[in-house]
Amino acid sequence: MRQSPISGGSGSNDFSSSRSVNEVRGLALDSISETTDVLERDTVVFPRFLREKCIGCGRCAVSCADGGHQAIRLTEDRRPLLDGSKCVGCHLCVLVCPQRAIVSGRKRIAKPKPPEEREN
Repeated sequence: MRQSPISGGSGSNDFSSSRSVNEVRGLALDSISETTDVLERDTVVFPRFLREKCIGCGRCAVSCADGGHQAIRLTEDRRPLLDGSKCVGCHLCVLVCPQRAIVSGRKRIAKPKPPEEREN
C-alpha cells in the first residue's frame, strides 16, 4: 500500500489507509484551539546556519524583513547573522533557502527579551 502524504501518526491520527479526503475531513477539529492564548511563547528554537552551504543569496534576510521581524542581516561577505532578540523562531528563513543551508536549531531556549525590556 502506498504511503499517504497525511500519514505519520499512530492510532486515530494514522490516515494512511484512507482513500479519500471525505474520510479524514474534520477529524482534527478537536485539537484546534479557539484562542491563541494557549500557545507557548516563552521559548524559541532559533534557526542554525550551515555556513559551508550558504551561497549568500540573501533570501533569508529578505523573508525575515518581509515577515516583520528583521532578525537576520547580511555581513559584508553576504553571510547571515541572526539577532536572537528579534527572532521569533518562525523558520521562514529555513523554507526559503535554496541551498538548505538553514536548519532548525537543536534546542529550545528561553526567549530573549528585546533590548527595550532588558534591565540594566
